[in-house]
Formats: sequence, C-alpha cells, structure tokens
Amino acid sequence: MPSQAASCGGIRDVGTGPSCTRAPGVAAVKVHPSNADDRRVNDAPRTLQPLAADDFGRAALGRLLSLLCDQLGLATATVLDRNGRPGLDDVAVGTSLAMPRASSALIDRAVTGELVLVAGGQGPAPDDGTEDDGATVVAAAVRDEQGSVIGVIVGADPLPHREFDDRDRAALGGVAHVAGPLLQAGLTNPTALAAHQLAEVVGAAQDVEQLTRPLLDALHQVSGMASTYLTRVENDEQSVLYSLNSQEQRGFAIPEGVHVPWEQSLCRRSLTENRPFVDDVPAVWPESEAAAALGIRSSVSVPVRLSSGELWGTLCGADDVSRPQSASHLPLLGLFSRLIAAEVERSAAVQQAQEDAAVARRQASTDALTGCATRVTVEPWLLEALGRLGREEVVATLFVDVDAFKLVNDRHGHATGDAVLAALGDRLRSVGRVDDLVARIGGDEFLVAVVLPRSSVASLTNRVQGAADFDLDHAGHVISIRCSVGCAISDEASDPTTLVAVADVEMYREKALHGR
Repeated sequence: MPSQAASCGGIRDVGTGPSCTRAPGVAAVKVHPSNADDRRVNDAPRTLQPLAADDFGRAALGRLLSLLCDQLGLATATVLDRNGRPGLDDVAVGTSLAMPRASSALIDRAVTGELVLVAGGQGPAPDDGTEDDGATVVAAAVRDEQGSVIGVIVGADPLPHREFDDRDRAALGGVAHVAGPLLQAGLTNPTALAAHQLAEVVGAAQDVEQLTRPLLDALHQVSGMASTYLTRVENDEQSVLYSLNSQEQRGFAIPEGVHVPWEQSLCRRSLTENRPFVDDVPAVWPESEAAAALGIRSSVSVPVRLSSGELWGTLCGADDVSRPQSASHLPLLGLFSRLIAAEVERSAAVQQAQEDAAVARRQASTDALTGCATRVTVEPWLLEALGRLGREEVVATLFVDVDAFKLVNDRHGHATGDAVLAALGDRLRSVGRVDDLVARIGGDEFLVAVVLPRSSVASLTNRVQGAADFDLDHAGHVISIRCSVGCAISDEASDPTTLVAVADVEMYREKALHGR
C-alpha cells in the first residue's frame, strides 16, 4: 500500500496559530496532549507529530478525520474518549491550536446520540451550557459493534461556519459510523476496510464515475446487498448511471442504463414515505411493477442532494433476498451520498470553468466587429502553416489597408466606419477557404494568409484586391472604398514576423504608387 504520508488526505498542519491550509496528500497526526482534567479539548497547545507509518488502523482513522474536515470545512478534528478527554488512540488532524474548547454539555449531547453541529455565531446563543464564542464545533459518538459509546469525534474551526444542513449531518454521522470498527478492531471487517480506503478514493477521483464505482464496491462489501447503484433523477425520469452486481448472485442484477418514470420508482416512494430501508418490498409496495419485474425484495435508498437542496439522484442497494442488517449501514450511505454530491458539484464547476475559458479564448481570438480573427492568432497560424508546406507550396501573406479611412469616419460618422470594416471583413473571408486566415490586426488593417501553390499567388492577390475595392450603400450614402494591398510569400521570408513586415512594406509601396 502507499506510505501513510502519501495516502492520508485532508488537512495540513501548519504548526502555529488558528489558520491552516487544507490540502490533500497529508499525513494524519498524533497529538501528545497536556493534562486536561476539565474535559475540554484544547486547554494548552500540543505538539503534533506524524503517525508511525506501520500503524495502519490509526492512519486510516486519521484519513477519515481529514475527510470530515474537508467535507465540512473544518480546521481540525480529533477523537476523544467518552468522557471528553484526549487519549482514545490519540489521533487528530489539522492544527491543535485551531481547536476551541468543547464543553461537558456538548460532549454529553454527543454521547447520548445527538449529532452536534454548532455553526459558531449562527442563531441565538445556546442555553444548554455549551459555549458560543464564534467558533464552529461538531461532535458525534463513536460506537462499537454492540452499540456502546467508546469515544467522541470532535471537529472544529476557529471561525463561524455557514449553517449546517442535512448533507453535513450525513457526513458527520457516516464518519462516526465507520470510525467505530477502526477503533475497536482495526482493519478486520468490511466496514473498517471501507473507512481505510475512503479518503484515498475521494482524493484520487477525477470525476463522478471514478468516485462512485469504488464506493459502490465498498457499499456492497459492507451491506451485503447484491446490487449497489447510483441513479440520476432528471426530467421526471430516474436512470441507473452506475451499478455493481454481485458475481455470486448472477440471477439478480440492476443493469446500468435502465430507467423508470420517477413517479413510479421505489426511490421516490422511499423519500416520500421516509422509508430509506425496506426489507419486504413486495409486501410494502405491492403496486411497484418495476420492483416486481426486477425481483427486488430488500431495498435501501438515500437521496443525493446538491448544496442548494436540489435532488440530483439517489444512492441505492437492492437484493432479491432479505438483508435486515443493511439498515444499520444507512449512515454510511449518507456519507457516500454527500461525497458523490460534492464531486458532482466539483465536476460541474470544472466543466463550467473549461467552458468559460473556451469562450474567453474564442472571444480573444475573434474580432467582435468583423468576425475575423484577431492579431493574437496570426503568429501561431503562420508558424503552423510554415511547418507543413508541401513541394511547390508557399504561404502568401497579404496586408490590406483601407485608403483614407479617417475621412470616412469624419464625413459619415463612426457607425458608418464600423459598417465599412464589417463589410470588408465579410468580403475578404469570401475570397478564401475555411482554413485560410483572415485577421483584423489594427483599426482598418487586415491580413489574409493562404497556403497555396506558388503559381497561384498572383491570382490570389487579384481576388483579394477585387474584394477590398467596393461601394457600400449605408444610411443613404454610397461610399466608395478602396484599399491598398501588399503581398509577401514565404520564399522571401521564412518566419511570421518577417512575412508580416514585408507585406506591410509592400502595402505602403502600393499606396505611394497610386497616391493613396
């Protein structure tokens, strides 16, 4: 397996002060606490040292805490014993200096089974003895397989947090659910193994599919469900995007690509009736034709909701036999659904950024007035063209300048001048092929570049000159437009800068020759 330092994701300890840098690929840390007899998390600064590389169980727990910090935006997290004192496997992540005090009342609330999420400074001050100094604190009990509380996970941030939502509660509850087996037995059961791999999977995923497929496998190993799958709910239809089907039960499978009307789906019934787990589907929902057709007897389903609250899809498990133990793993499904929703939003943000960048590139390379290319495209285009010339081919570069363009603006106004430039751009583009370059490189200066046989250069020059001289009827005025055109070919210049410069010189020679 990778080294512990390479595989522990989440929060990087910065050693001093409450600020810390959240970054993947950073080791969990061991905390050597001061004596803390008053059940408060951070009465004095503590020294944070890397965990031993061979301590796999605690390393996995460290990654789990890092994942919690990443998902909830916390600076630090630790595991306390059920009395609220450090020492339970002595594991923490982040910087201990960022950990505010967690009072006895807060610990007691967690021990009794409450998921405590205090967004510091949000809402009225608590009246239960917990402190509200503007810091953010979350806490949840960690239980063994018999359901006894064996510890408390506490996460914190020195700054106020946005209001927590159901997705945040699912993340906290899921982490606490899988932390128990790690603390009790190490990597000896499927739940612990799922926790061990969880943060590494999240950190390595590049898209929703890469994240989802390992999670479906982990969910199968933990719950025993023959099929685990992720669905997308869109346009009143539910579709199975990704599924994992047990090889041991070849007669039962939820295939990818299957879709049903949302109103008829088991998942909609599950959400509407608040039944995330059903162990006898034929008895509870006998009217479900889809469940009957697929042979579903046990079903577990949790929503995948975006941060806006919008329902994106569902994370599910199904089987054709009774799986009553699967109900106990609902917190794990909640955590997985939170991770998938976060990846959906991250991937959407990346795609939007790529689309925005593409639009920006198009805008930078296209002149808004004329629709021609811009100056920034000229050198790359010429470089590429010069590098692919065949025998007897040249790059012909023609510099086009509108004669007396200032008079057009002065006599008829800038709107008319803009109309002249737009018309000239259209006419020049009509001369060549789609792959030829027509660029506006200055106010009334254009450049045409074409790869063609050397024998065709004169014909191209004549066509460009003919397109550049025209009469424009605009706003009740007929305006005669004449342009000077200078041509350079790659026989005379072998680099883009020289080609353009020679064509410019030739254009001015033509202008002087005709007294323009």
